[in-house]
Amino acid sequence: MVKLGHKLEKIEDNGSNATLTFTNGEVVTADLVVGADGIKSVVRKQLFSDNQPVFSGEHAYRSVISIDDAHGMINDDNLRMYIGHGTKVYLLPLRHRNQVSFDITALIPDSTWSPDVTKEDILKTVEGFDERIVDIARGLNMDTVNLRAVYDIDPVDNWHSDCVALLGDAAHSMLHHQGQGANSAILDAGGLADASRRPIPWQKRWPSTRPTVSP
Repeated sequence: MVKLGHKLEKIEDNGSNATLTFTNGEVVTADLVVGADGIKSVVRKQLFSDNQPVFSGEHAYRSVISIDDAHGMINDDNLRMYIGHGTKVYLLPLRHRNQVSFDITALIPDSTWSPDVTKEDILKTVEGFDERIVDIARGLNMDTVNLRAVYDIDPVDNWHSDCVALLGDAAHSMLHHQGQGANSAILDAGGLADASRRPIPWQKRWPSTRPTVSP
């Protein structure tokens, strides 16, 4: 059951269960908590590690565009990557949707999480690239572009206790590369599911309610 309108404020590990306090005042106690609350994870900070996100010195700009706006650069299902001038550009065909994921990663010193970026700024990052890439950038609808500074975190030594486990970016946020952050989170979920099926003493069996803390 998904419950909206909950933001985690505090988590306490009681040994055999954990107590979660949310900003809306609700308090929940559960035998198993999965902290999937991202790079700014409250669960990680309060129970496992005070490692802070580390700025990579890059910005990432991403938009999903129509394949008709790709200026003929897409004619099959292959990923295309272009690198130069401190900038990486890739086009990932989403041909089942007749769309393309257009991504730019550029060296930028501004560490603001959600930077204020104009189309002119984006065009500067692709100067000198194939003119078709410049044309794609020029035609972007800025309302559809995701703008963010790129962060990761240093390794966290321990991801779980007897009743709390981290998952995905909360445990091992990494710089983006061909979906590896999402892929790793899926592997985490599979590993956790396998572990939860192993025989355990009856007095420690988990109930069906296993809340997941989301961003």
